[in-house]
Amino acid sequence: MRRHIKLTELSHISTPKSDTYGPDLMERARTAQVKKNLRWDNALGILRDDDIGMRARFVNQSDHEPHDNEEDVMQWVFASSIKNSASRISRGFEP
Repeated sequence: MRRHIKLTELSHISTPKSDTYGPDLMERARTAQVKKNLRWDNALGILRDDDIGMRARFVNQSDHEPHDNEEDVMQWVFASSIKNSASRISRGFEP
């Protein structure tokens, strides 16, 4: 699996479902994250975007195990950022 994975490269994987937010809102949130160039460093376990910079990382690198496939990256890495954006949009804030 490659080291750097961008959310834009996972267009073939559907947007994660949410019990709280509808599919339209989740798609809007995903689009917002794509615009921010959300990306994952699979080797180091670091999530970045162009807006904030480093958004998340493993403090203890020995706790990080690189993901084996893109579906896992979508589910375990990008889904939380998409859901966070959906929450912000639903409350009237910028994603």
